[in-house]
Amino acid sequence: SWAGRGLKSADQTMFLMDLVKSEIKITKQQLALVNKEYASLVLGWLLCHSAEPHSEGNEIVRLHQFASAISAYELISLAIGRVSARR
Repeated sequence: SWAGRGLKSADQTMFLMDLVKSEIKITKQQLALVNKEYASLVLGWLLCHSAEPHSEGNEIVRLHQFASAISAYELISLAIGRVSARR
């Protein structure tokens, strides 16, 4: 992390998740930067929070959390050599 306290390549992994969410193709070199452990932690966190009750008018936040969880799963799948459904 940029602050020095996070898991190795955490920031790169988050950036790559955003690229996947935006349907931007990820290269093999970029996939080498993915921290699969961190991506799995983020996937679980986002999936759990996307299912929690939300404040009235904030349902879009849960939708974005769910979409980000799907992106994390796709990135992990790409990093371990599985074919992504969007490609």
